Amino acid sequence: FQWGATAAIVQGLFLAGLPLTIARVLQYLRDPAALVMELKDRRFQGIPGETLGEFASAYEASVAAEEIARVRELDDLLHYVKLDSDYYAKMIGSFVPQLERLSAGPRREILSPEPTETDREVLSWPSIDSRGLVVYFYLGSLHGEESANALGRMLLLDLEAHLASRYSYAPEARGRRLT
Repeated sequence: FQWGATAAIVQGLFLAGLPLTIARVLQYLRDPAALVMELKDRRFQGIPGETLGEFASAYEASVAAEEIARVRELDDLLHYVKLDSDYYAKMIGSFVPQLERLSAGPRREILSPEPTETDREVLSWPSIDSRGLVVYFYLGSLHGEESANALGRMLLLDLEAHLASRYSYAPEARGRRLT
């Protein structure tokens, strides 16, 4: 359940064109309806509806009338929004503290910087790869094994996604070594 909800949030953020940060995932995991309305404003302006319910109904009617194609990312988000709020909170309840640890205090600026709100250079795998930088993560410095495990998994998954996109969408990079 937690994986599905998080994947829906991440796909919604991507579809909305919002920067993907741990803090933003946490924000919208707590309130997926807000992300649906953000998507409405950014990607689905042609679908009427001032409230979430009106928008969801108008979206379903537009899909049924074949005016627009079904958008899987929006469908996934709407699935989680339509669940009983107590049930949803209970199901994500054990995951939220992990994200809170990774996005609180000084870790927020390091692990989850908002690109428009920081003075520091925000590193990404594409910029690291193109500049040939070396990245060292000292996960032992994090408080608790759970935080280190969560961050390590997230870093490896993010690197894997970068490599997959590089080899899928940049044919000239296929034979090039990652340094």
